Amino acid sequence: MGTFSSSKSSYGMFYSALGASPHYDVSDDVNRQVSSVGGEAIIDATVSVTTDCNALNGFPILNAIPIWPGCVHVLISGAIVRRKALTKIGSPDVGAVDGAPAPTSHRE
Repeated sequence: MGTFSSSKSSYGMFYSALGASPHYDVSDDVNRQVSSVGGEAIIDATVSVTTDCNALNGFPILNAIPIWPGCVHVLISGAIVRRKALTKIGSPDVGAVDGAPAPTSHRE
C-alpha cells in the first residue's frame, strides 16, 4: 500500500540535561501518512539512529566537555497496510489466494 517514514534530530547539552526537545511524538505523522494513502495501520515498524549527526558527535575529546552539544537523529519507518475486504460465506472467492480458486471440500 505504502511506506511510512518520519525522522527528527534532537540536540542536548550538559550530558543531555538540557535539550531542545527530548520527546518525539510521531502520532501526527502516522495519522497523516496512513490516511493519505487510505491505509489503516503500520507494520514492520523500525526505529533507528542514523549518522546524520556525525558532524557534532565525531569529536571524542570535545564530547566529554559538558557545554559541547550532542545530537541524535532518529528515523522511524514501516509499511502502511490495509485489511483485505471480507467476502461472504458461500462466495466462490472464499479461501482464494492470489487469484487461485477457493479450496473445495469433499465428503465421503
